[in-house]
Amino acid sequence: MKASTLTAIRANVVLISIATSIAIVPCFGFAVVSGLLEDGTPDWWWQASTITIAVVIIVLLRWLARRAFDAAVRSGKIDPDSARDHASFNIPDDCRHAWLVQLHMELRGQRCAD
Repeated sequence: MKASTLTAIRANVVLISIATSIAIVPCFGFAVVSGLLEDGTPDWWWQASTITIAVVIIVLLRWLARRAFDAAVRSGKIDPDSARDHASFNIPDDCRHAWLVQLHMELRGQRCAD
């Protein structure tokens, strides 16, 4: 398997894991506060709401990452042609939202240079 494919798979797994972890908090918190856990509410309801919130978080983070990448390109921090041609790329220290730029590039299969 190509390194770029492994990078994209790893980035997606991390994104899904983080989004699911974040989504569990409001769902479980709502269930505890409202007392629905003791009422025997079906599990599918909580699972569906957790998955729905996780999908919204994933879409939002992907959108924010794309916007951060576009802003970095517009400000001249990153050259999209060199980032596309090389297996790895560098993000300058003064780049705003560098972690979102890195997320966007790794979701596309490109690694950030150490």
